[in-house]
Amino acid sequence: MKVWFLEGHIDGLTTTRKLAIDPLPFVIGRRSGLPLTIHSSNISRIHAEIFKKNGCLFLKDLKSTNGSFLNRKPVQGEVLLKPGDILHIADIALKLTFESTAQVVGSASTELDIAGSTDKLPVGILELESMLSSRSVTSVFQAIYPCDADRIFAFEILGRGTHDKLPKSPGPLFKMAENFDREIALVELFREDGVKRANASGIRSPFFINIHPRELDQPDRLLATIRAACEAFPVLHLVLEIHEGAVTDLSVMKQMRRGLNQMGVGLAYDDFGAGQTRLLELSEVPPDYLKFDIRLIRNIDLSPARKEMLVFLLQLSKNLKIKTLAEGISNEREAEVCRTLGFDFFQGFYYGRPVSLPTQN
Repeated sequence: MKVWFLEGHIDGLTTTRKLAIDPLPFVIGRRSGLPLTIHSSNISRIHAEIFKKNGCLFLKDLKSTNGSFLNRKPVQGEVLLKPGDILHIADIALKLTFESTAQVVGSASTELDIAGSTDKLPVGILELESMLSSRSVTSVFQAIYPCDADRIFAFEILGRGTHDKLPKSPGPLFKMAENFDREIALVELFREDGVKRANASGIRSPFFINIHPRELDQPDRLLATIRAACEAFPVLHLVLEIHEGAVTDLSVMKQMRRGLNQMGVGLAYDDFGAGQTRLLELSEVPPDYLKFDIRLIRNIDLSPARKEMLVFLLQLSKNLKIKTLAEGISNEREAEVCRTLGFDFFQGFYYGRPVSLPTQN
């Protein structure tokens, strides 16, 4: 008779041992009395479950702290198992086999002390999963000013990490998350935290929120997350920023525009001019705001050629009734040129660095 087994380096031994996956459902965790108890501080008390559905074997994570992984990919929802798959319960590697019981000698106890594994997870994945599950993030807010700069017009919400073993800056965090296909989970967590803090501030200026380009592969999911934010905090005026480089599919952008209009959410194209300037998309699906890339603005006072190009783009934007924003202004010279050129809004360290917002009493 053939049965399913988990195979791994157990009890600190150099040889592998096998444990039959029985009974089903087969719960794995640190708590005693489970079908498989693993005595490791990285394992949650009830960590993961193997179960059968429609004659097939599946794995799901039970909201563990450090996550479960199938072939080095984080487990989200239910995932189908196949012979030869490598399961990581946190950092503990176990191989899945399907073979005759006659071939198995000395199957292991269900109480395991697993010292380590020769099949290690990539560096950082456990910490990233821990950050996501514990929601170890915060948000800062950078002011956006109108041309006269006498008041704040809006804020851009920027995510930061707070996990003690990971970077705080979003750049390295997203690079790590992209390696593990967790970038969407990260950006959704940043947005959830940001809009919650924006609402708690009591400020009713517009708040610009960011997406990850890969979210446009699932526009329905993206719109659902924005709708959830609008329903949770109906007094907020949100503006969704989409990077110019991600604005490549007109049908998706039209879907996004319709959905945002229905929710009363604004649309901004971010980092405009950073790469291929997409004038077709700009005219077919015009945003409410166009944020010009910092590389066009930096030292603009020293570049007549760039000024000439900006004159053309600003006039085009005006014709399309799009408000324009100069990003990354760092000094008075750049600010003065941008005012002269006719930008509507300004953002950058010259006007203020990202800061936390106080909670309304």
